[in-house]
Amino acid sequence: MLCLRQIARFIALSLLLSSVLFAQSVPDAHLPSVHPKPEAVSEAPKDPPPPIDPPEYKLVCQPNPAQILEPVRCELAIYHLPIITVKLSAGPEIEQGQATLPIPQKDGRLLTTRTFEVKAKELNQSLRIKNLVLLWEGNQGQKGEIKIPSHKINIKPLTTGINQPQIRSFSQPTGRDQEIKAEDLERFWQMHGPLPLERFNWELVIAVGSIIVIALGFLIGWLVRKWKEARERRAMPYVDPRPAHVIAFEALKQIEKDEQLRKNYKIYYQKLSEAIRAYLEKRYGFSALEMTSDEIRNALNGFALLHQQRVSIDDFLSDTDLVKFADFTPSEHALDQIIKNAFTLVDQTKEEEEQVEAGENQAEDANVGDQQQKGKGNQKKAKSSLAKRNERKQKERQK
Repeated sequence: MLCLRQIARFIALSLLLSSVLFAQSVPDAHLPSVHPKPEAVSEAPKDPPPPIDPPEYKLVCQPNPAQILEPVRCELAIYHLPIITVKLSAGPEIEQGQATLPIPQKDGRLLTTRTFEVKAKELNQSLRIKNLVLLWEGNQGQKGEIKIPSHKINIKPLTTGINQPQIRSFSQPTGRDQEIKAEDLERFWQMHGPLPLERFNWELVIAVGSIIVIALGFLIGWLVRKWKEARERRAMPYVDPRPAHVIAFEALKQIEKDEQLRKNYKIYYQKLSEAIRAYLEKRYGFSALEMTSDEIRNALNGFALLHQQRVSIDDFLSDTDLVKFADFTPSEHALDQIIKNAFTLVDQTKEEEEQVEAGENQAEDANVGDQQQKGKGNQKKAKSSLAKRNERKQKERQK
């Protein structure tokens, strides 16, 4: 009986073990396959940057001691290697000045100077320069900061030269604490005299006040007259009666003769651009000085220009815009060519002689009419102007 039970248990354990092994050998179709994650490849550690010597500094402030509200100028001298850049961080109470360029030293280092100013604003308290941090950085990523210790500036007392200032009174005129005898006190007042009696001088005040009022009246009248004259001049601005190309040629010749102006090519191109824009404004009657290059091109579309004239204007505007706005550095040949292009532009687009003479006659007739309206004294000027115009016409006909 016992043997049968053992045999049954052995058979049951064998079936159970075989079923477990079969389940492990057959994969489940409903379960997703799990793949092991690849291990991350660790990067090789970077080498730290090589160490370098940090900068050295020296702080000097003058004057020391200083008076209240007196500016104290401090100078921070920084000695550092050429591969290091330095920067000074300061508090809001410090007014930093302009930095200087590094100066090479004999030992191979550079000397960089930083200046700043501070003011003492509190009485009986020394001034301390603090919160200064020197930041430095190397060319290979080295960084560091140096906190500069606070620097003390002593403040001078306002009563300099007086050890113990005392209040002076009638009983103690010398300001000393010891008792003064009656004889010494009387002798003191005899030496220095009694207090003076003051009387208000009304006569002098009235006389000075009258003079001041009269002077103010003359000054106000003169200022009003000048203001009216300036207003009349602004109402009738001066207009150069000469032709536009004559004015432009004169301006271009002055620019061409100025050698100092040629050295600064940006100002040189700006002056040329202003001269040509002023010429286009007077020649075609639109405000070219206040327009962009594209606006000038659009404004010229309303005029019957030849192809060569339009090309000259477009090329000149493009060349000047390159230097003024695109930071283009012209060569010596380009400097010579731009002034030639300006002369060529004016020469190609100038007015004909008949149109110029008609415009001059109209301007002179208008000036003569204005002069005749101003009175008998201005009639002589009008006659002389007419005579000069007739003489010029005769000379032109003779030529």
